[in-house]
Amino acid sequence: MKYVLKDDADVELSLKRIVEIVFDNRLKIALFSLLVGLGGFIYNLNKSPYYDANATLASTMFGEEELMPILESFDELVVKNDFVELSNELKLPLETVNNLEALDVTIISTGGEFFTCKVHMQVLDTAIIEDIENAVITNLYNNAYLMDRYDRKKAQLSYLQGVCSTEIEEMKSSKKRINQVEGGDQNALNLFLLNSRSEIVHLEEKASLLQLQLDMLSIAYYLRPAIIPNEKSGPHTAKNTLAMLIAGAFVSMLFFVALEAFK
Repeated sequence: MKYVLKDDADVELSLKRIVEIVFDNRLKIALFSLLVGLGGFIYNLNKSPYYDANATLASTMFGEEELMPILESFDELVVKNDFVELSNELKLPLETVNNLEALDVTIISTGGEFFTCKVHMQVLDTAIIEDIENAVITNLYNNAYLMDRYDRKKAQLSYLQGVCSTEIEEMKSSKKRINQVEGGDQNALNLFLLNSRSEIVHLEEKASLLQLQLDMLSIAYYLRPAIIPNEKSGPHTAKNTLAMLIAGAFVSMLFFVALEAFK
């Protein structure tokens, strides 16, 4: 079997020759691999332990287009290490947000009655998880655009519910007055009363639905708050060191084979 490496001209190395190159340079490969592994070990040993927590955020009013740009901006600040700006955005002390390693958001579902997303927090101190959760919700409620639309929607639903309640009371008053009327076409009265009863039931169902919409109306809330982890998520020193050892060995083998191929 031959392996072909192409540059300006074809260079062929047999599998046997590759094995010989690796064997001849085994000490150098082992040394480089050990150095890389040692570097990875020291790095992971000195890295602070971190914890992962996930919360499910939901909104009954806003969707991906309105919420995701705001939520994603938080993680962008974490990635940039711009904790001063993040502290200003979330209205949290700088020492709190400095313990935040990641704050990324993934959409779970959109459209229909609910928008839901997963809020993943990676922290160095589990005591800040609840503070971060509350700060995210507070930030959304402090958004002038979202709050204005929320207030308008709430006022609209409240108005419609008030109209329904007024109509129900008027229908009940009319029904009561008709019940007190004597004489007349009894069949017509019975039919009117029956229709009134049906209309009242319909209006009451509509009013109940509007009340439910009012009760559930929200800019955002946690459908499932984060569970505070008891055990650290990382770093995994042994696993990461092994990966670095393997990577170091592989890279050094490629290096010596390439040197031989392009002699």
